[in-house]
Amino acid sequence: MKLTKWLAVTACAYLCLLLLLSFAAPYATGHDPVDVNLGSILQPPRPDHLMGTDEMGRDVFTRLLYGARVSLSVGFAAMLVSLVVGVVYGTVSGYCGGWIDRIMMRLLDTLLSIPSLLIMIGVQAILSPGLLTVVLVIGLTGWMSLARLIRTEMFERKDEVFIQASIVVGASPYRLFVRHLVPHSLPTILVMSASGVGHAILSESTLSFLGLGIPPHEASWGNMLVGAQNHLLTGAWWAVAFPGACIVLTVLAITFLGDWLQNRYGSPQFNPKK
Repeated sequence: MKLTKWLAVTACAYLCLLLLLSFAAPYATGHDPVDVNLGSILQPPRPDHLMGTDEMGRDVFTRLLYGARVSLSVGFAAMLVSLVVGVVYGTVSGYCGGWIDRIMMRLLDTLLSIPSLLIMIGVQAILSPGLLTVVLVIGLTGWMSLARLIRTEMFERKDEVFIQASIVVGASPYRLFVRHLVPHSLPTILVMSASGVGHAILSESTLSFLGLGIPPHEASWGNMLVGAQNHLLTGAWWAVAFPGACIVLTVLAITFLGDWLQNRYGSPQFNPKK
């Protein structure tokens, strides 16, 4: 438990530092993320370029900071989309039960049988590329696991005494949803939200790496890997190592926070009424 808490504190400090640097990027570096300098192509780390330059002479450190904005924005925004869809879908399915639940679960099983990456690639290939499109595509393909867990909790909660008492005194389905059912599912929602952010960041990097995510001219960690992959064997390790390390460290940090949330709020001692 102490190790999990220490990792969570370290992860939180890393994410706060990353957020601070990304939003202070115009002041933290004196370079433009899209400024092409053909005279400084693939320069190794040095004082004026702390993490070197990429295949177009752009400062890697600057693009990392601006890319963090994109990756974190996509991660949290896509998680919110998945959260809304998954919680509503799972609550309706679990609370209604019967034939409604059977139909909704068969639809969910069908969607889960299709690889999410395949769905994302197919939809993204049809829509115009952009940040909003990436958020919607990732968010609308990442809610299924959360919906299944929420549905299971609804089955357990809807027959409890306080829910039945609320129904007897005339509580509307909306009030049951907002005041009773969702608050008692917060531990599951918190843990799944943390894993959802990490999944969204990886998905955005994957789509950008495949050329289907953020437009190539915009700075993102996935786009940086695309441009650097052809120069790795030539010795330009910094063009791949730094964006790759940012992706790994960020996802690990979010995972450690998720583990701590699971240990803290998923324990039997946690009571959402307190």
